[in-house]
Amino acid sequence: MAGCLCAQPAPSKTSPPSPPPSHEHPEPPRLPPKDESRILNYRGNRTYNENLPLKINQIKCTRFDEKTVCIEIIFNQNINPRSFKKEAIFIDNNLLPEFCRFSFNRRGDTVKFVAPVNSQTFKLKIQNVRSFSGNVIDPVEMLVEVSPGL
Repeated sequence: MAGCLCAQPAPSKTSPPSPPPSHEHPEPPRLPPKDESRILNYRGNRTYNENLPLKINQIKCTRFDEKTVCIEIIFNQNINPRSFKKEAIFIDNNLLPEFCRFSFNRRGDTVKFVAPVNSQTFKLKIQNVRSFSGNVIDPVEMLVEVSPGL
């Protein structure tokens, strides 16, 4: 009877044996230490004060009805809500009316309000607004275009 020969590949001399798999994860890169005196508690979250100037990132404006618009202003930092007053915002060089109420998002970097605007474009001026870390915005004046509502 013929015997069965089991063929095995010849050992290769080009690749060394691989090390056994490790179940340990590599250590993550270390971040530079943060200065504890610059960490602020804001609405239950710890934020780091980097002393950046307070700026407006984006303004969204949608038509609410034929006489009013909804304005949403997004900043690059958390806003101190107590500094955001009607005297800080001008629409076409007019102060906001008394009925305007501000609402802030959970992060604190966005404010929304409804204002009376009849035209499709208007001039918006913002001044005397502070970030939570104390930075004051430089007076900003920009032309805002109203996008169609829902």
